[in-house]
Amino acid sequence: MLNKNKIRNLLILGYVAVLLIAFVVIKSDTTTGVTTSEVYKQQVRNGLAEANVPKSANPGEIEAGVNSLSDFVYNRSGVQLSFVNKNHLRTTEQNFSTDSRKVRSKVLAQIISKIAVEQIPQLSDAQIASITDSFRGFYAPGVPAAYAQSRNYTAMRASGRGRLPVEQFKKEFTDLRNGGIESRLAQSMIYVAVYDEVETKMRAITDADPQFFGPDSTMTPMQAVLVTYAVVTDDGLANDQTTLNQKLQTFHQSLQQVSGHNFPSPQGHKAFGDNGYFFSSPASFLLSEANINRLIGLIQERGDWQ
Repeated sequence: MLNKNKIRNLLILGYVAVLLIAFVVIKSDTTTGVTTSEVYKQQVRNGLAEANVPKSANPGEIEAGVNSLSDFVYNRSGVQLSFVNKNHLRTTEQNFSTDSRKVRSKVLAQIISKIAVEQIPQLSDAQIASITDSFRGFYAPGVPAAYAQSRNYTAMRASGRGRLPVEQFKKEFTDLRNGGIESRLAQSMIYVAVYDEVETKMRAITDADPQFFGPDSTMTPMQAVLVTYAVVTDDGLANDQTTLNQKLQTFHQSLQQVSGHNFPSPQGHKAFGDNGYFFSSPASFLLSEANINRLIGLIQERGDWQ
């Protein structure tokens, strides 16, 4: 049986990807007196504009918004929303708008937690190994030796917090799969941690765009999917794709300077998700077609009438 500390270190910080705001290269514009915080807020607004979550019930806007959100998620993480799931999301968004329903942060946290608790006991050894490798960070042939050594640890947050030796992570994860998840304490801790992270992501978005969510801080289904994506991948949602690509290049140059080697280029890699250049997480597994379908279905079941 896993003790409380192991559950906290692995389950909360690891599998459900309870993550902080993602690493983004930000500089203050001292010539105009714009603070870093104000610059970052504008960068988040630019990212949200590209996600293009609709603010009306117009079917055409919802259709365009679903396609934009799908492109946004794919371009940043490589996760592809299937045709079936896009239709599912479009229909759910339209139904919620017609019926004046919304998703509360508490409900979204319950849904994410439920999916995690259902899935952990079903994981194979190969899946645990793949998840572990994703949390080891970016890799490509030619990475400097010192960087390669850092991959002996899993980094469960973009900030580097929650690091564990690879074998320890894998063992504790396997123990969790083999019965640890049955603990009501573990399940309660999952919910508390996920709820805190959902709230954190929503506050960051609201800080940049106070009008993004409703006055009661509830979400539409599309907003809930966007927040879930941000939690899973540790994507702070800042910057449109053009600017994000520029920041990838800037980050690459910094890595070259620090390492003194020809660090692999970000070309062909996404910023987030599996083998993400900024932060690597098992996004294709956590946001699989089945999981997204389950997420949208539970949102449809659990949405609140306003």
